[in-house]
Amino acid sequence: MTLQSSQNITNILVGHAKLWVAPIGTTLPDDDTLAYGAAWPSGWVYAGYTKEGAKAAYSQEKMDVEIQEALAPVDRRVASEEFTLETVLAEFIVTNLDLAWGGVGTVSTVAASTGVTGKDIIKAGGKATLAKKMIGLEGSYLDANGVELPVRVIVYRATAVAGGELEFVKDKITGVAFRVEGLEDMARTDGQRLFQITKVTAPATA
Repeated sequence: MTLQSSQNITNILVGHAKLWVAPIGTTLPDDDTLAYGAAWPSGWVYAGYTKEGAKAAYSQEKMDVEIQEALAPVDRRVASEEFTLETVLAEFIVTNLDLAWGGVGTVSTVAASTGVTGKDIIKAGGKATLAKKMIGLEGSYLDANGVELPVRVIVYRATAVAGGELEFVKDKITGVAFRVEGLEDMARTDGQRLFQITKVTAPATA
């Protein structure tokens, strides 16, 4: 790969990103046909408004290969890797709580009727397994012609990291902290099993 240094201000991204969630194996968005802002393929659900910006991070732990005949390492390899994605969901709904807390609860809805209030309920505790989801982000930027083009981040398999606090105060939105950690998808090509990031650089030609 050749390092790019275009010094083009259109490469600077500013703005929020939408969060999408889907069952494992759902069809990925088709970058050739899906315009920015359009609904993702069937199965993907838009998670709604966010209180804070979305952050995606890739990190590695490395192992030095050392031999007795050399003072410095002679090679360096990846021992483990991690891809995380996080934001804070602004809409206080029980499905968001269940999503953020790893799908460990049971969500139910009761419709209002005579003598019965309408309510959404989540009950949790005692479940050891975590729900695995596909997670997607979609942001955008303007190219030199002023055309809005998408930037998409996909985590193929992920579990939520529970532990976010719910803060009820008079001068802040009660957000639902959401953070996921990627899992390797062994069905995919070696070296392409954790995540993908796509920046569409030009619309498809007619």
